[in-house]
Amino acid sequence: MTTQDTRQAAATDLATRGDPPASAADQQPHLLPLVIVLVALAGGWGLWQAVGSRVAPLAQGSGTRAPAPPIEARTVDGSRFSLAAQRGKVVVVYSMAAWCIACLPEAIALGQEARAADNTSGVVTLLVDESPVSDTPVAVRAFQERTRAPVRSWVIDRGGTIARAYGVAALETTIVIDRAGRIAARYRTPLDVGALQRAIRRAT
Repeated sequence: MTTQDTRQAAATDLATRGDPPASAADQQPHLLPLVIVLVALAGGWGLWQAVGSRVAPLAQGSGTRAPAPPIEARTVDGSRFSLAAQRGKVVVVYSMAAWCIACLPEAIALGQEARAADNTSGVVTLLVDESPVSDTPVAVRAFQERTRAPVRSWVIDRGGTIARAYGVAALETTIVIDRAGRIAARYRTPLDVGALQRAIRRAT
């Protein structure tokens, strides 16, 4: 083979092969901005879940508080609960279910607050079971015993009447009603004793 033939063969080989494929190291700089964007989005979503959903619907101004829808329901012990009869008191309404283990901490905190309020009679707690298909009065009473709490008002929301009236879309929703019967605050995440006490103070 002549020198000219060798050069032509080399040129043909280069044209056929084209540019070599980019290595992983070459591609990495292009992927880095995408990774940063995804991490930022995930972090923002997590922050909203942890903070935004808790404080977004918080206490409204005293001049704009909406009247609380009426609640008339039979309690698990056979008596009746009437929200209208609680006028002059702060009422804390908590949506839960007897099978909801995650609901126990706030139910216990509510029991502690109810126990502390026994001396002043200024705070009423109403726990609303939002699982009427599976929960029975016996199941709710068993849940009550697990909270180690005093006797309080517990109702099973038959037909979801209370949930619809108050716009409750998930368990562990807490609604605080002020002494004038208006919605003072709404929380979509669990509250501890300190947070409950602050919410009650804001409603007075």
